[in-house]
Amino acid sequence: MLTGFILFIKKYKKESLYFLLFVITSLPFVLKSPTNNQIILKDYELFDKNLSRIKTVDQLVRYNDSLLNGAKFDTLQFVESLCTITKLRFRHGLANYSLSDNWIAYFTGKLFWDHFAAIVDADDILEHSEGLCSQQTIVFLEALKRKGIQARSVGLGKKEGPGHFLAEVNYLNSWHIYDVSIEPDWSQLSTPHKSMDYYKLNKDSLFMVYKEHMPIDLFNTLLSTVDHGKIGEFPAKRMHLFHTITKVITLILPFLFLVFFLKTVFNRKKRNKSSI
Repeated sequence: MLTGFILFIKKYKKESLYFLLFVITSLPFVLKSPTNNQIILKDYELFDKNLSRIKTVDQLVRYNDSLLNGAKFDTLQFVESLCTITKLRFRHGLANYSLSDNWIAYFTGKLFWDHFAAIVDADDILEHSEGLCSQQTIVFLEALKRKGIQARSVGLGKKEGPGHFLAEVNYLNSWHIYDVSIEPDWSQLSTPHKSMDYYKLNKDSLFMVYKEHMPIDLFNTLLSTVDHGKIGEFPAKRMHLFHTITKVITLILPFLFLVFFLKTVFNRKKRNKSSI
């Protein structure tokens, strides 16, 4: 039986190859793989599992609007409420694409750099309960953008690490920083949420709200490099492009190999008929 199978493979090696590739590239969609997320435990963290029902940015914005329920839109009120909801929506962790979601991103994350599998699309992030500082900030910024509120990302620390992401929001003619991930204690300051430029000159003031979350050495390292994103600009464009392209490829490949398989079978039958 084994010999017959080997002879069949040798005789129909092209068809066998295409069919095998079709099966391999289709399996991730058929066999739903578990999530590849990582949870980073913290001593204390705001989290409401009931908010896991919010699966898109539009749902997040609508939920925030429903809580405010005011006749006149108040930017400050919206931002403060959205900040709280975002904190409650996520646990601190890393939301990754699974094998079923995007197997190319999954394997590149395993083989090269784990952030290749880290989700950056806001709606895809909201499919999960976990989120890194950058992921939670992306959701926060996207929700602000939907309401036409000027905001930008702020990257702290060097690219090689350690690093941290937060947001800066413009209202009342000035910039105000919001950290939806580390959840600093702003009650320590009489005038919280000033601009990052202000806190670069007043580091001691900012450290008051972060002192329960990180040592002074790490705080100083993060504040040594501050990069502002452009207003309204998506902070992970290249990674988003990589995920979009690879996801399209994972969808196309099974159909492509199936077409090659069927075409090869058809051509063989055609040749066999002509040789009779």
